Amino acid sequence: MLYFDEAVMLRAQIKQFLQDEAYAECLPAAQHLVALHKENQNTQNIDYANDAYVLGFLLERLRKYDLACDAYREAAAGTALYKGRTPQAADRLTNLGACCSRSGKHDEAIQCLTEAYRIRKELLGEAHPETADSLYNLGNACLDAGQTDIAIKHHRAALVLRTGQPETIADSLICLSYAYEAAKNYENAEAHARRALRLRKQSAGELSEAYILEFLYYAGLCDSAGLLEKAAKAYGTAALLIKKHSSETHLHYAATLNKQADIFDKLDDAKRSIFLRTKALRLMRKTMGEYHMVCASNLRRLAFLHKQENNAPRAAQMMADSLRIRERLAGAGQFEYVRDIMWLCGLYIEQADYARAFHVLKDALDAAEARGDNAAFTQMEELFKIYIILNELNRLKEEGQPDANGQLLACLQALCGEPKEDTK
Repeated sequence: MLYFDEAVMLRAQIKQFLQDEAYAECLPAAQHLVALHKENQNTQNIDYANDAYVLGFLLERLRKYDLACDAYREAAAGTALYKGRTPQAADRLTNLGACCSRSGKHDEAIQCLTEAYRIRKELLGEAHPETADSLYNLGNACLDAGQTDIAIKHHRAALVLRTGQPETIADSLICLSYAYEAAKNYENAEAHARRALRLRKQSAGELSEAYILEFLYYAGLCDSAGLLEKAAKAYGTAALLIKKHSSETHLHYAATLNKQADIFDKLDDAKRSIFLRTKALRLMRKTMGEYHMVCASNLRRLAFLHKQENNAPRAAQMMADSLRIRERLAGAGQFEYVRDIMWLCGLYIEQADYARAFHVLKDALDAAEARGDNAAFTQMEELFKIYIILNELNRLKEEGQPDANGQLLACLQALCGEPKEDTK
């Protein structure tokens, strides 16, 4: 097949794939087309630049950012060479700059976006919406590069130019909030986020994805700023919005309930934290099943909260359930797992339930050995036993019980068996 005919055929395939948003399927055809141009030494024209741009677009969509940058560079260079300082050249530089920012090439990103801004300002004027967009993009690139003061400057300039466009004004306001937060100027960050939310609600509605995501950001911002009452209220509102937008069984709903519970932990309001985490746990079990690490983590946190509320039996049950899930999913060799076994044993000792404390220890050791994880417990087995015995010995000694040693050793022998000969 002749080069020209093959190129036409490939472009037709690419067009169809793009219409179907079948980016992964489209990529080989786009790569073949660019390679075909190079094989035929036909890269010094605008057609090659356009095809390189399509390849960059596909690679960026597939999150292959370094390769996308390479393709976008060729597209931008070709467009500048054959089209000059045109809006299309600014568009190509914008694509390259945004992709460079995503791949961590911050200096190149800022350079490209600065040039795109200059071209648009020169061709379209300072007050044109696309010129404002260039300043907005440049502000984001500076923020990604850690240049917060410059980012604030660009976003403020873009905000001044964006008149009568509620959506883009909200975009500028929320990005200004990000920049102020990065600069630890929480007062300005919170004020700009609130303004953005008001505009977003008016323009997109309170059940839009953008509004919900920005409300979650606002709640986290209030937490960072130490505005805990505002944060708790914001997470509560966000949870209700997610429930309306999706459903109660949506994982983001349960996650937001846990975020709100985190705030109540900071406010030392264990009762409300327990209520929210218990509700989140019920929803997570319904959605993901019981044997999931997220459920285990929630149970673990609930155990600590119930202990804080002096509900030792409930705390023990929660921790036991958490340990059972973690042992099944990841084995017993984790440090946190071992530490929590110790905590649970101590909890049973506080309840004078010594038999259960020993059973917890023995079951954990047996499970570890069955899974081949007993090496993690070898150094701790005697420590566990000594820990339990010493705690109880001290308590009984204070109560003046002369036969304490005999009671404990008999219980230990009955539940854990005789010590192994090689046990030191």
